[in-house]
Amino acid sequence: TILEASTEIGGVWRSDQYEGASLQGPYWMYQFADFAWPRDLVKGIISPGKAAVQEYIRRYAEKYNVFSKVDIKYQCRVKTAVRDAHRNSWIIHIAESDEVVEADILIMAIGNNSSGPIIPCIPHEHKYRGRIVHSSEIGNGEILKSAHNIAIVGGSKSAYDIGQMQPHKTTLIMRTPHYWTPRWLLLLPFFDRIAYALFSGYEVNKSDRSWLIRVLDEVFMPLVAVGINRPDSTSLLDDIMNGGGLHVCTTSKQYRNAKLWRLEKSQPKEFTENGLLLENGQEVEADVVVFGTGFQPTRAFQEIFEGVELQDTLDDGLYLYKYIYHPKLPNVFFLGFKDPSLNMPSNASIQSLWTMFCAAGIAQLPALSDMEEMISTRQQNTRQSFPFSHRRAYYDFFLAGE
Repeated sequence: TILEASTEIGGVWRSDQYEGASLQGPYWMYQFADFAWPRDLVKGIISPGKAAVQEYIRRYAEKYNVFSKVDIKYQCRVKTAVRDAHRNSWIIHIAESDEVVEADILIMAIGNNSSGPIIPCIPHEHKYRGRIVHSSEIGNGEILKSAHNIAIVGGSKSAYDIGQMQPHKTTLIMRTPHYWTPRWLLLLPFFDRIAYALFSGYEVNKSDRSWLIRVLDEVFMPLVAVGINRPDSTSLLDDIMNGGGLHVCTTSKQYRNAKLWRLEKSQPKEFTENGLLLENGQEVEADVVVFGTGFQPTRAFQEIFEGVELQDTLDDGLYLYKYIYHPKLPNVFFLGFKDPSLNMPSNASIQSLWTMFCAAGIAQLPALSDMEEMISTRQQNTRQSFPFSHRRAYYDFFLAGE
């Protein structure tokens, strides 16, 4: 049984996702290993939009008869999951319903970008006469068409994409500027291998990196990267570890639109009647304030597994054994929480395969104490090596030996 909170399959690629959402790189770097992109979906296109990606996922499901073999329950948001130790199962309660589902194996596949939208708590919100929305609520952008002035808070992919809708009306407020990568860079031969070598050579201290990595990182990559408000750092790797880098891949048209923005290198201090007062003293007038500030799915984990102390703090993500399993949640597997990846579908497929091997008893999990020790070691190393991020627990496979 699949419990789907939405009315359709596709996750972040569903039809109500904001207009302009697309793959960040070429389609051949985002596909299942056993299902190439159909030609009619990518003809003349390098980075398909949300409708094409959703259709690709639908056809993949059809290939394996998922719709006929699996019971998919739409509009079923999980409220809580409670362990029944006597029956060795999970009792799953559906929100806004009396329905209960019992499962021996529970797979959490809610993703990093679909639950727990982050809207910072900014003083004097009650004074503001405009509208406040998260990027996940933008949809077709109708709310932005009637606005005279738009303020977008954040420097991530969603902030960049939404800024494309009404660029001449937009002020982009980002605390930390980031490099933007031209899309043609991803088309270079062996780019995926170059990127892997670059990430694998990351060390916290620049002096510990090899000379080849430093040349690629501090000379070549910043030379080809674009940005009308570049970061202070000359290291693309350091920028990535602070939330920037390769996640915004721009076309020439998008870059021209971005030049129409008013850019503010600051962060909101408080709301005013007509907009936002920034830490740098500037006031930004806006009818609509959009927060492109990401998601924190661990909030959903806290609600679903109520009463289970998962770890000391969930602020930087949930640390898992192999990025999949938590020792305190028997027979619960988390898929899609290893991020970023150059090929997310293939990565998720490998995680799914390992999960099925464990569920079938083909692969054996280590003792609980061993898993806890491995998780604790990785958590400690990660927090010492990387700057804070609410998804730090998921991307730290760049660490040596991971």
